[in-house]
Parts: sequence; C-alpha cells; structure tokens
Amino acid sequence: MKNKITAILACGAFVFLLAGCQSTPKDQAEATTTQDIATTAEGTENATEKSTETQATASDTPDFSKYETKISQITKKIQAAKPVSDVSKNQDKFYSLKKELDAIDHELDTLDDDYEHQYDTGKLSAAKYKEIERRIDALEDKLDFAEDTLENKFGIDD
Repeated sequence: MKNKITAILACGAFVFLLAGCQSTPKDQAEATTTQDIATTAEGTENATEKSTETQATASDTPDFSKYETKISQITKKIQAAKPVSDVSKNQDKFYSLKKELDAIDHELDTLDDDYEHQYDTGKLSAAKYKEIERRIDALEDKLDFAEDTLENKFGIDD
C-alpha cells in the first residue's frame, strides 16, 4: 500500500514537473511583446534624438520682440495715464492697466515654463536655457518696473 501511494505521488510530481517546464503560447507572446517593446523603445530613443536636434536648432533663436512690444505699449499707456480726483475712476483705470500687466506676466511665465520643460527633457542645452532665462528675466524686470510706476502714479500698492 505504501509503495502504491509513493508511486502515485512520484508520478504526480513528475507530471507537475514536466507541466511546469513547457512553454505556453502565452509565455511566447509575453516574450515577443517584451522584445517588441524593447525594439520600439530603442527606435523611439533614436527618433527622439533626431527630433531633439531639429528642435534645438529651431529653438536657437527665440523671438521675444512680441513681448518687448507689448511691454513697451503698456508702459506708454501707464506713462500717459493721469490720475483724477474721482477715486473710483482711478481704481478702475489702475486695475484695467494692472490686468494688462498681469496678462503679459502670465504669458511670460508660460513661456518660461515651456523652455524649462524643453530643458528638463533634454531638448534644450543648459547654455541656451540660461540665455533664454536671462532674456525672460529682463522682460519681467521691465514689467515689474512698469507695475511699480503704475502703483506710484495712482498711489495704490497692490
């Protein structure tokens, strides 16, 4: 009786042992998928490198003239603004001009974030990023000066 049970257990173990060694279509599919992913990732890296080179040359000379023009225009508006005796009108004029300043500031912040993202993802060199960052900072300084002028002119510290 002991021999029969031992023989059955041995046969069962042998069947389980062989069953575990067989490769199933699922295993083959997983191996193929892993290989495909590795190949695709490799191709993507190469494409990204080529894309980065193209974008780096396209980003070499960002045009900030649009922002310089906007800042110049709002600065002229602020310089031309004249406070009046009506406090309500002064506040309306102040906040109208302040809103324009804030809109330009928001555009510059978005632009700065975009270039920072390009730098973080390797699409922009550190030297180029620093150069662009300096240009954006200079524009923001002009904007801050215009805001200070506005606040002083209307006596409102926002």
